[in-house]
Amino acid sequence: MKQGTSERRGLAAGPKVREMLGVGLLLACGACSAEHVAANEGTGGTGGTGGTPGPECSVGGSGSTLMCADGNPCAHFVVPEQRCSFTQDEVLAGIDISYQIVIDAPVPGVISEPLDTGGCGAPGPSGLIVFEELESTSGGPERYCLCDLGSCPATPPAPLTLEAGSYDRKFHWDGRGFGGPGDSQKQPGDPFPPGLYVLTLRSTGQQELDGGTQAFDLGAGMTLRVE
Repeated sequence: MKQGTSERRGLAAGPKVREMLGVGLLLACGACSAEHVAANEGTGGTGGTGGTPGPECSVGGSGSTLMCADGNPCAHFVVPEQRCSFTQDEVLAGIDISYQIVIDAPVPGVISEPLDTGGCGAPGPSGLIVFEELESTSGGPERYCLCDLGSCPATPPAPLTLEAGSYDRKFHWDGRGFGGPGDSQKQPGDPFPPGLYVLTLRSTGQQELDGGTQAFDLGAGMTLRVE
C-alpha cells in the first residue's frame, strides 16, 4: 500500500482534515455508522477482527469537494460499522480497518496528488491517491503514516477519468509509530500506548470543471481505541 502524506507536503494533513470534517464532534459509531453508510450509499464490508464497536469508537462524516458536472459532490469515503477497540497485543499482531471510496458518476479530468514528501504516491484502482494517518487524540507524539516513501522521479501526472463504483480498501497497522521507510529504510518505532487515536483518510488534487481547473479535497475520520 504505497500511500502517504505530509503537509510539509502534508505532515499537517491530519489536523486539516479533522478541521474540515469536524472530527471533534464525532458521533458514537454504534449510533451513527449505519446511518452514515446509508447516507453515503456505501455497500459496507467488515474490518478489524470482528466484534462490536465500543461507545468511544466514532466515525466522522465524509467531506468532499470533488464535484460532478451538476455541481454536487461526486466522490466520498465510506467507513462502515466495524470493530474499533483493540488490545495492545492485537494491534501489535496487525489489524485492518476497512473502508470504501465511492464515486457516484464518471468524473473526467482528475489529477490526484501524491502527498508524501517524495511524491511517490500513485493512484489506486479508484484513480485517487489516498493518504492514511493515525494520530493521538490528546496531542501526544504518537503517529503512523507513510509520509516518507523516499525520493521518486518528478513525473507530471496525466488527467484521469474516475469511473463510477465502490472501491474497497484497508488500512493496515501493526501498533507502532512510523513515518515511512524513506531512502534509508527506516524501521517502525515504539508501540502506541493505550489511548484513543484518530485515523484520517484524505485525497487531494485538481479537476477540470466548467472550462477551468479547481482544487478538490475529500476526507473522512474514525477513532480507534487501544486498551
